[in-house]
Parts: sequence; C-alpha cells; structure tokens
Amino acid sequence: MLQNWSLRRIVLKAYEIKDYALTAPDWLASLTFDINAKTTGPVTETGLDQMLKTLLIERFHLKAHTIVQDKQAYLLLTAKNGFKPKPVKDGSPAIDDCDLSRYPEKTSLSCRHASLGYLAEVLSAQLNSIVVDRSEVKATYAFTLEWSPNPGGVAPSIFTALQEQLGLRLDRRKVPVSILVVENIGKTPAGN
Repeated sequence: MLQNWSLRRIVLKAYEIKDYALTAPDWLASLTFDINAKTTGPVTETGLDQMLKTLLIERFHLKAHTIVQDKQAYLLLTAKNGFKPKPVKDGSPAIDDCDLSRYPEKTSLSCRHASLGYLAEVLSAQLNSIVVDRSEVKATYAFTLEWSPNPGGVAPSIFTALQEQLGLRLDRRKVPVSILVVENIGKTPAGN
C-alpha cells in the first residue's frame, strides 16, 4: 500500500531512477494518489516495480522513452594519497548500514558496512547533484565522514573531508546519463 505518493514518485519508483533522470511535466510532483493492491503472496522490490510500471501504462496511459544526455556530475575517485578505510572482513554483501546525523555546525555519516556506490548516493543527496562512483574500490567498509554544511564552518567542507578522512575526491565533469522522458501520462487513472 502506497499512501499519498506523487505521480512523479510513483514513476521514479517504478523505473528505479533518481529524480535527475526523469523529464516529465511539473504537475506530476503535485498530483498524489493512494495505491492499494492485492497479491497472492510476498512481492519483491523488482516485482513491485513491475506492478507499478503496469499500473502506469494501463491506468495512466504512460508513454515514455529513454534518451542519453550529457549532464554535469561529480565522479567519486580515489585521491592521490589512497583510500584510507579498511574493508569489513565478515564477507557478507554490502548492506549499506549507515546513520546520517545533522547538527548546526556539522554533518556526520557513520557507516558500519557500506559500499562506495552507496556513499555516492548519499553524496548525491547532500550535494543535490549526480555523483558516480568511479573509485574502482570494491568491497564494503566501515567509516565515519564529518563535514560542515556551511562554508567557513568548524568542520571541513564535504570536499576536504572526503580527501582528508577517506582518501577520496570529487571531480566535476559531464557524464552520459540515461533519462526517462515522459511523452504522455494521464492525470486521472482509468477505472478498474
């Protein structure tokens, strides 16, 4: 059951894309719906995504296509002094177990078991920009990253913190990004 989800959020979930990867009418963000569905058993994330796609196509008459555009992004890379955290040794897959704490003077990200792909997602949200992991660092890590959300704060900037605390850097470049373009979508769903 999904409650009070905007049509834009439903499209993002159905296609498992980030907000920057969707070109659609502005009104999709303000039109909200409750979705109640019955299944014969448990549904996986992939199954839910497929169900939402079917709903969008059949009930909202969604027509969309994908294009590739060059967009400004940050590449997450290993810094010259090398990556500092040590891998988690238990051998289990990444579970991206992190806590993000915000204080007036600093923001802290404490990860007990995280991939750098997940770190790129967190950085993307913090910077409100695309961040792509190109570090070539595989495995999962435990680390803490602390930075100031404000210029001139008591903690370093997120860019300095990444380099000093983790041995990573962010480089700004244009990268090819797949964009879902909504050609047509109804404001009212067709009946059951």
